[in-house]
Formats: sequence, structure tokens, C-alpha cells
Amino acid sequence: MAKKELRVAITLMTRKPHKFDWWLRYHRSLGISHVFVHVEDTPELVPMLASDEFADFVTVTTGNDNSLDPLNPHASDNYYTLMQRQERQVRRSVAECRARGITWLFHVDDDELLHFDVPFSKIVDGLAPGVTCIVLVNIEAVPKALSSECIFEDIQVFTQHKMLAYRNGKSAGLCAAADWHGPHRFTGNYHVVPVSKGCVLHFESCLYEQWRNKFIKHREIDEQKKLDIPFPFYRDSITLFQKDKDGGKDEERWKSFFLERKVGNFTDLTESQKTRLALSSNMPQMILAP
Repeated sequence: MAKKELRVAITLMTRKPHKFDWWLRYHRSLGISHVFVHVEDTPELVPMLASDEFADFVTVTTGNDNSLDPLNPHASDNYYTLMQRQERQVRRSVAECRARGITWLFHVDDDELLHFDVPFSKIVDGLAPGVTCIVLVNIEAVPKALSSECIFEDIQVFTQHKMLAYRNGKSAGLCAAADWHGPHRFTGNYHVVPVSKGCVLHFESCLYEQWRNKFIKHREIDEQKKLDIPFPFYRDSITLFQKDKDGGKDEERWKSFFLERKVGNFTDLTESQKTRLALSSNMPQMILAP
């Protein structure tokens, strides 16, 4: 594949993003050619995305439809309809990519950054014939405090150990041949990239406010649905908000939980279990080989 033919895009849904303008600048500096973003709960983002800085870089859709399938027993549940909403976003983005001549499409979230130690084009050049899905392993950000001016710059330690969320990676699909195959894969044969060459940096609930806003809205979830969630940290966070309606004075009990279960979870990591990275919104071009 000739280098000039390699165009890479990202698709995602954004709900309550932190420093989303920084997120966009970071990925544009890597060499991403376009972003397809579906805005759900933050209409205030739309003017920024329509600004001169981003209008030619971003395609925006809006709306929050939690009842896509009335026969779905989880139709009114934001947690369980997320995958259904993601599927709609990815499928329409794949169609757009084919129309625009974009080669590869990554599906990530607004708390995730693509990271490459070798150019993405070299990864593509090394693929076996017939591969239509490139998998990047995810590594989890290690937070230091309740808050941060910019978690993407302030957090510089990541790990694959003691992870509190998913660990099965995120992917790029070859737009001409692949389509949605769940939130972590595209269809077809896949290739897993060694972390030494590239990965996804996952900033899962790395701010107290971000964590609180994410889980407090799941207070009404029934017990069986909660038990079906595969992550103990998620289940226990929801249980906390179900049992404690106000968190005490200035939310002290909630903050204590966050400091113990989120920040404290990583305090005994060894140096060999840490990956140290310094990020900025102006990273080197890592899509095409220099």
C-alpha cells in the first residue's frame, strides 16, 4: 500500500468529555485525517466543533436515543444501550469513510488516546495478507489526585496491572472490507500490535468529578443488571451511590472512596509495571512514516 493512500480516521461518541479540544489537537498532530463524533449530552461542544479550527477536521452528529430497540429489556438503561448506540455511530462512520476514501477507522472513546512508538504506516506495511482489523492493546492511566487541569498532560504513568476497567483493546478497521464487530473489534482477520509499537491510553474515571458524574446516573439500575457488569470497581461505585444519597458534607465519603479505590489501587505498582509517557497536544506525526 502506497503511503500516500493511507488516510486514518477516528469515530467516537462523546458524553461528558474533559479537554476535548486538547484531545482533538493531539490526534490531529499524530496525523489523523478526520474525526467522526456523535455528541450526546454536551450540546455546548457543537459550536467549538463548528469553529474554524475544527470544522474541516470533524463530522458531527447529535442526539441521545436510548430506545433504539423497544424489545431490548435494557432499552431505557444508558449503560446497556451504549453498545447499541456505538454500533450506529461506527456503521455510519464506516460508510462515510468509504465515501471519503479513508483507509482505516479507529473506534475509541473520549477518554482514550492513540499512542504509537512506530509509525502506523509501518504497522500496516507489516500486516499479513487478508488482515482487516488492527488491535491496539489498552493500558490504564494511573491518577494522582482528585482533580487535574488536564489529565492528559498531568498523568504520565500507565499500566497493564491492577486494571479497573476493560483490557481487551480497541481496534481499527480496514474501511473497504471491515465493519462493526462489537466495541473492541472490526470484522475479519485481526492483528494485535505489540505494546512496544502502539497502544491505547485509557484515562478511565481519572478525575473525581468525571467518576462521580459517570456512576451517579446509574443509581436506578436494578440489582441483576448491576451484577452483570463485569468490573468490580464499576459495581461497587454504583452501589456506593445507591446507598449514599449525598456523600456527607462536601461529598467527603464519595471522595474517600475515589481516593481509596481509584487512586489507591495503583500505589503498590513496581517500577517495572509502569509505563511512563509525557504527552502534549502537539505530538510528532506518527501515522505516516517520516
